Amino acid sequence: MSIKKRKSSIKPLDINKNFHVFVFVVILNLTLTIIPPLIGLIWLHNLKKNKCKCADIKWYNKYISFYFIFIITYALLSLLFLIIFRKTMRLSYISLLLFIYNMISYFIIIYYISLLNKNKCECSNSVKKDFLFVWYIIKLGLPLLLIFSLAITLLLGKNKNI
Repeated sequence: MSIKKRKSSIKPLDINKNFHVFVFVVILNLTLTIIPPLIGLIWLHNLKKNKCKCADIKWYNKYISFYFIFIITYALLSLLFLIIFRKTMRLSYISLLLFIYNMISYFIIIYYISLLNKNKCECSNSVKKDFLFVWYIIKLGLPLLLIFSLAITLLLGKNKNI
């Protein structure tokens, strides 16, 4: 009995042939990755500059600032790697750890902003805060919805095979 390998219908993007598509995808990804943390850093800096005491809750400010700086640095280093080597690497373990780290950080950001809203911290009110709140709810919700859908699909598929 021979087992034939199935060829995947999804082919990796050939960077040399589709360079303009590659540049567009990289710029779009970089923009969506870097702009929200930059907005967040500006917002947190303004809170610190205005000496907003009600926004200084436990360790959240420092952690969120660290997270935003980490994500910006990671995105720029990834871009540099793609420019230098022009190929993608398969770093599944690092990607999984980064995914988990991001999900935890999104939850912390949402929780922190919720605390500010609950405590009616007037000096923290801004469009930046509202943008970050909505952005990270979407960023947290979409992967969780995908995981939930995948789990339901697997369960339904398993029940049909019985």
